[in-house]
Amino acid sequence: MKKVKKRGKSFTLTVSMGYDGNGKQIMKHTTYYPPEGVTDAKAEKLANEQWVLWKNELENKISLDENQTFAELVEWYYEMIAPIVLKSSVIPVNRRCLKNYILPTLGRVQLKNITPSMLTIMFSNLRKTGRLKQVYKLADGQKIDKDKQKAIIVNCGMIPVTLKRICEGNNVSEAYAKKIAAYLNKPFKSLFELSSNQELSAATVKRIKNIISAIFSEAVRNEIMHRNPCTYAKTPRTKKTAESFLDEQQALMLLNALDCQKDLQFKVMITLLIYTGMRAGELLGLCWPDIDIENGIIYIQNTLAYNEEDKNWNLQSAKTDSSVRYVKIPKTIVSLLLEYKTWHDERRIAMNWNDSGLVFTSSRGIYFSELYLNRKFKIFANNIGLPDGVHIHSLRHTNASLLINSDIPAKLISDQLGHSTVGITQDLYSHIFASSKARVAQVLEIKLGQK
Repeated sequence: MKKVKKRGKSFTLTVSMGYDGNGKQIMKHTTYYPPEGVTDAKAEKLANEQWVLWKNELENKISLDENQTFAELVEWYYEMIAPIVLKSSVIPVNRRCLKNYILPTLGRVQLKNITPSMLTIMFSNLRKTGRLKQVYKLADGQKIDKDKQKAIIVNCGMIPVTLKRICEGNNVSEAYAKKIAAYLNKPFKSLFELSSNQELSAATVKRIKNIISAIFSEAVRNEIMHRNPCTYAKTPRTKKTAESFLDEQQALMLLNALDCQKDLQFKVMITLLIYTGMRAGELLGLCWPDIDIENGIIYIQNTLAYNEEDKNWNLQSAKTDSSVRYVKIPKTIVSLLLEYKTWHDERRIAMNWNDSGLVFTSSRGIYFSELYLNRKFKIFANNIGLPDGVHIHSLRHTNASLLINSDIPAKLISDQLGHSTVGITQDLYSHIFASSKARVAQVLEIKLGQK
């Protein structure tokens, strides 16, 4: 279609404004009347100049929809956009985050008045005083004996490193503080006092920014706003690292301890996590058709996630498109899976369960809780002497570190872990890649430095 078209004494000007949600081109039209007495050539030249001015005006104007408030934009986003682009389990979590942290500050502010500097100040305030729940610390003069610390770890389900931090004067949630006080048979208010530190973690502030940035981005795409104010807003810097993982000797220690484990299902779960690098949710979302026993291949297509709406665990599609992948397993693991399949089928028949198709199930034949698996693994790891702070996700990091130190290419490791890009793998495990490169340099020095 011509952008400038003569119609008698006037010209029709046409500008394309992109495409709507159905792929239909959005066209804007206006009519231009040249001054009286000009030549046809001059009139056409003026019409073309007017078209350029009108096009720039359309592209740079601020939509009248920017007069609406941020709270109104949020409602539009979660009614029209979120059900399409977000998983059902994520929506209530994000909405709760907005309600608690963002809407009290931005809810009544018109979109045209939200600036990057305003958001930067808001993120800074959240970092300093954004914590909503009250936290506690040991009261002055209060201590927990070392012999009682071990008992608390086992009986209160605490991670050793967490208890260590509490004993060093760091914050603890009210729920855990009350558990400790009850176990020690001491009055809660005499053992703990309210902490003045109400900082929100930098990682949480970063997540909050991502949530509202996604909303602003959709508003820009739908011509509600002309720019995303989050683009230039600053948040506290965070460094994403895989801190907790086992070295080769510790991984062997864990596998040897699993050989003595009577709980076959637990043994298979932990062994698979070490050998495949799967996320715990992906492991618990495995169904028997996902496992090709004959060829030793596991197809990772689903994940088990907690749904805030129905307060239950549900199968969902994998985290991202790149998370859908397959991993090869050695013959020893294939044999272990065959043994487990026989045990699992006998157990299901004996307990008269409906066949859900799940590889790993609870004692009632339903989804196995990731929280319970993590708690059980922490206790097991502590009992066999693994380092404090090791948790179920440490096994994924362990898989990655073992592969890196075996000089496996980063692209293959990224594919194994289901990262969307190699860059994510390299950033997350940069410290391990660095030590591996140093080892390569040492080898070259030994080989080539000899005279």
